[in-house]
Amino acid sequence: MNHEDIKVAFYLKRNESDSAGRCPVMGRLTVGGSECVFSAKMLAPRSLWVSGRAKGKSAEAVKINRRLDELRASALEIYASSLLFANG
Repeated sequence: MNHEDIKVAFYLKRNESDSAGRCPVMGRLTVGGSECVFSAKMLAPRSLWVSGRAKGKSAEAVKINRRLDELRASALEIYASSLLFANG
């Protein structure tokens, strides 16, 4: 699998923040020139968010980043298995 073929990025949907300043986390999966956006089904505080991840070592930041890593690994695994399936 060529890792340049697939990219997984995360961002906050800032226009939908709640009263506590937490925003839905969205993911963007790019394969070649095709793009798909999905919800990560989690909220993250605006104050912790920097460049697609939560900053810091707080329990909340660690939990958010762990979940993002799990989602990224899952997307890459699904992509790899689809290549194996397609290639026989």
